[in-house]
Amino acid sequence: MTPQPETTPEQIRAQADNAAASLADRLGGPLLVMYYPEEASIAVDDIAILYKHFRNDGLTPDKPIPTLNVALHTTGGDSNASYRMAQLLRDFADKVTFIIPEYAYSGGTLIALAGEKITLAHYAVLSPIDAGLVPDDSEYEEDTGEERLEPVAMDHYIDMATNAKVQIEKELQKADITNAHSAADEALMTAMVENPKNAMRIATLYRQRNIAEKYARQLLENYMLKDAHPMEVDKVIDGLITQTPDHNMDMDYHICADIGLIVKEADQELSDLSKGLVITLKNAVDSNIICERKYNNSPEREPFFYYIHYPRQTHIPVQSEEANQNEHRGSE
Repeated sequence: MTPQPETTPEQIRAQADNAAASLADRLGGPLLVMYYPEEASIAVDDIAILYKHFRNDGLTPDKPIPTLNVALHTTGGDSNASYRMAQLLRDFADKVTFIIPEYAYSGGTLIALAGEKITLAHYAVLSPIDAGLVPDDSEYEEDTGEERLEPVAMDHYIDMATNAKVQIEKELQKADITNAHSAADEALMTAMVENPKNAMRIATLYRQRNIAEKYARQLLENYMLKDAHPMEVDKVIDGLITQTPDHNMDMDYHICADIGLIVKEADQELSDLSKGLVITLKNAVDSNIICERKYNNSPEREPFFYYIHYPRQTHIPVQSEEANQNEHRGSE
C-alpha cells in the first residue's frame, strides 16, 4: 500500500483559513475567531493584543462596524480581562452575535453576555460564572492517592450548612426534645475557616463572585437585555451565579434559555462549519502553527485571534520563528 504523504504546514494553514472563511460566508458578515486551546486561559495581556489586532485590520472605535460575528472557544480565565474584552468588542461593533462551536466556559460565558444573542452549535455549552470553592493543589500530595475535591459554589455550601441545622432541629423536635437547637451550621462553616488561610480564600471567593455579578449585570443591561425588565436581568444573574450547584456545570441550550439568556440553536450546516473550524485550529495548534508556547518548554499557550473582513480579503498568516519572537502573542 502506498504511504499517504504527510500534511504540510501550508496545507494545515489553508484548511484553517478555508474553515474560517466558510463560516464567515455562512454567517454573511465579518467574523472574529477567538480560539483558546486547552492550554490557554483568558488573561489581561490579551486585551491589548485584541485591540492591536482590530487596529491592524483597519477597524476603529470611532467608526464601529454595524455587525460582528464572534466564534468563541475557551475554558475561561480572568474575569477582569473577560469583562474588558467584552466591552472592547462592543467598542468596535454596534451589534455582536456569538457562535459557540463547543464551549465557552466561565470567563468565556461572561464575554458572550456582550452579544445581542448567542448561537450554540449542537451540544455546545456555557457555564456558570460564579467563584468555585476548591482546595489548593498544595493540600494534596500526588503520592497520597487522595482525591481532589471538585469545586463547590459558595452559596450551595452555605445552604448545605443551613439545611443541616434545620434538619437536625426537626429531628430533635420530633423526639420531643425541648429547646431543640443545633450548631451544625456553625460547625460546618467553622470547618471552612478553621485557619486564616481558608478564611482568606473564602473572602477572596466572595469578592470574585461579587465582581463577576457586577460585570455580568453591566453587560446584560447594556447589550443582551438592555430593553428587558430588571427582574429578567436578575433571573439571568441568579441562573449564572447564585442558583448553580457547581462551577463546572454544563449549561446547554435548554438551561440557558430557561434562565433567560437570548440563545438559539444552530442549524446543521452552521453547527458543522463551526465545529469544523475548531477541529482545524486544534490541528494547527498540535502542529505548532498557531498558539505558540508562552516561553520555552511552557505548557501554557497563547490564544489565537483572527479577523475576517466581509467580503473576505485576508488569510491566516504564517508564524515564523522571527514573527514569534517579535510579536509574542496572537496570530499576527
